[in-house]
Amino acid sequence: MSSGYSALTVEAVRLALGATAQRQRVIAHNIANVDSRDHVRAKVVFEEQLAQALDAARQVGARDAAALSGVRPETEPDLSLGKVQLDDEVVSLSANSVRYQALSRGITRYLSIAGLIASATRG
Repeated sequence: MSSGYSALTVEAVRLALGATAQRQRVIAHNIANVDSRDHVRAKVVFEEQLAQALDAARQVGARDAAALSGVRPETEPDLSLGKVQLDDEVVSLSANSVRYQALSRGITRYLSIAGLIASATRG
């Protein structure tokens, strides 16, 4: 398994992929309930929590995935926008899909390069 910064990077991306999947479900729920009078828009809070954990890890020199063990995406009500607006939710859904694709491609390339390096150092 990965060690050092590699493990920290892979764990950060794994958490980000999970957060984007959760955000996709939350946005879909908001869209499904757009006409519900009592529905309160929900959002996923994650990026700030991840950034703080990564900063804390850097400050203490932590280089392993355990540094991110307390980071979890959380769903909470979003009262800042008021009633759910379908247009806003569709834009959020699209942006979130792009974010997921970018993370997936990035981690695939990262692991591919790591695999090439591992193969080159074996032989």
